[in-house]
Amino acid sequence: MRLVTNVWASRISRARARRRARVITHEDLSERLLTWGAYTAVAVVVFQTAGHLYDWLATDLDIVLLNADHDQAVYAWVPTTAIFTGALALFLQQQIHPVTGFRRWLPAVLAYLSLDEMVALHERVLKVLDKLNIAASHGRVIWPVIYLPLLAATTIALWRMARTMVPRAGLFVQAGLVMLATAVMLEVGSVVLVDDYENAYQVEVVVEQNLELAGWTLIGSALLATAVRVLRRSADEASA
Repeated sequence: MRLVTNVWASRISRARARRRARVITHEDLSERLLTWGAYTAVAVVVFQTAGHLYDWLATDLDIVLLNADHDQAVYAWVPTTAIFTGALALFLQQQIHPVTGFRRWLPAVLAYLSLDEMVALHERVLKVLDKLNIAASHGRVIWPVIYLPLLAATTIALWRMARTMVPRAGLFVQAGLVMLATAVMLEVGSVVLVDDYENAYQVEVVVEQNLELAGWTLIGSALLATAVRVLRRSADEASA
């Protein structure tokens, strides 16, 4: 009887050890995703800064792929991917923990913002303004006004969500949101630079686009890391 008891105790102990190992594994993976996200943010900022400065100072903005202010620049792939990653992460997380209110629509909103980042839907406002004989420079002020309700609701929802995450992931989301808000303000303010202050405008472009790239990269990595944490914990509980 004692032998049977010892065998079962040993099995239970090994099962608990395996569960602890799985927990450690998914915790480590989540932390690694956050670390990779931070490294990626730094790398893309350095790459974009060097590329745009070279295009501006060496070729007089002749290389479209390196022009951070152009829709077809190679850098646009980074926020497009990061935003869609965040949308997918939230969608998967909601399959485990359904939410209500505006938060349930966040995956769709982020997916739309990813599409907008890829094809610059908001900047099509310029073409509409041109047909209405309105100065195209006003588009830099008009598009934030049009998008403001959606962006404000998204920002509030993500900020509140950040409070429920582990501290590091929550900090990534909040820092990313601050970066994005600053980028929007710079975009609005750039209307006074675009025509008469070329050098200042190019500096503004570098700062604004770097904030956008870094901000979305941090947010995307934090949402992905959180989804991995939730999904793995759910899998561990189901197998327990």
